[in-house]
Amino acid sequence: MTKKKFHIGTIFSGYQDKFVSPLGLQDLQDLYKFLFGESLLTHELCLKESYTPMHQELLKQIPWLSEIDYSPINPDTWRVWLDNQIEKYGEYQEVTVSKENLDRKNPITTFVENFKGNGGAIVYIY
Repeated sequence: MTKKKFHIGTIFSGYQDKFVSPLGLQDLQDLYKFLFGESLLTHELCLKESYTPMHQELLKQIPWLSEIDYSPINPDTWRVWLDNQIEKYGEYQEVTVSKENLDRKNPITTFVENFKGNGGAIVYIY
């Protein structure tokens, strides 16, 4: 399968830095795996090494993502914001398997490099 539909909230979550997928983190992990053929550990979703290629690939496939105002998203408004986007763009969008070849580090090494000495990580999920 080279094409698959994903919830628009999951696509927005993979494109920008605020999580707005009503289907949860697993759907975001599934999107990454579909695009690049690799699984991510949950903590890797917030790392630049994972976020940047997904952001770039989604923008390449769905250029209008760059035209959307994401600034109104916060814990109190995310659902209304998402419903407005669903009304405008539809609930699901089709994406295609990426032709990009990722050169990823070992996930445990990446975790240690990014979080050692920081006392942990804070992840905001709306």
